[in-house]
Amino acid sequence: MRQLENENRIKTVYNYDFSVQECKETTNMEENLVHLWKCINELEEVDRIIIGLYLENLNQTKIAEIVGLNHNNIRVRVHRIKEILSKKMKNHE
Repeated sequence: MRQLENENRIKTVYNYDFSVQECKETTNMEENLVHLWKCINELEEVDRIIIGLYLENLNQTKIAEIVGLNHNNIRVRVHRIKEILSKKMKNHE
C-alpha cells in the first residue's frame, strides 16, 4: 500500500534560478543606497554631519560634543533627519 501511495504522489521539481534573483535584488539595493546618499547630500551641512556621524555608530553624546549642540537637540535632529530621508526614499519608489 505504501509503495502505491509513494508512486502515485505527484512529484514536481521546480527549477529556481537564484543567481538571477539575487543579482536583481543586489542591483536594487545598490540603487537605493545611491539614492540615499544623494538625499543625504541634499541636507543642510550640519544635518549631513550629524547623520554621517550617526551612521558611523557614534553615540548622540559624542555627536553633540563634536557639533557643539546639546544632546537633546541632536536627538531631535536625528529623528527629523530620519523622517526627511524616509519621505524622500518613499517618493523615490
